[in-house]
Amino acid sequence: MKLLIPEESEHLLFKELYTTGKTQKVQVMEKKWGTTIGTIKWEWKWKQYCLFINTGAQDYVMDHAMLLEIAAILAGLMHFKAKEKKNEA
Repeated sequence: MKLLIPEESEHLLFKELYTTGKTQKVQVMEKKWGTTIGTIKWEWKWKQYCLFINTGAQDYVMDHAMLLEIAAILAGLMHFKAKEKKNEA
């Protein structure tokens, strides 16, 4: 079972890159231009999902609405992960 990631929000596009048995990897893109901002994936050292921002030649400016949209996806993934772990026990 996996968390269903929305395809888009008001400012961002989300594309599921893959799902392993326990984790998901999601590409985050700016909606207007389709530019990749980064990737949401499991950070094993921190034991949580994190946004890994692409550090190319381009700078990214995000307002609070965009950050809240990303935070909502991260929270959903973490909630789902905790629920899966509880079901395994």
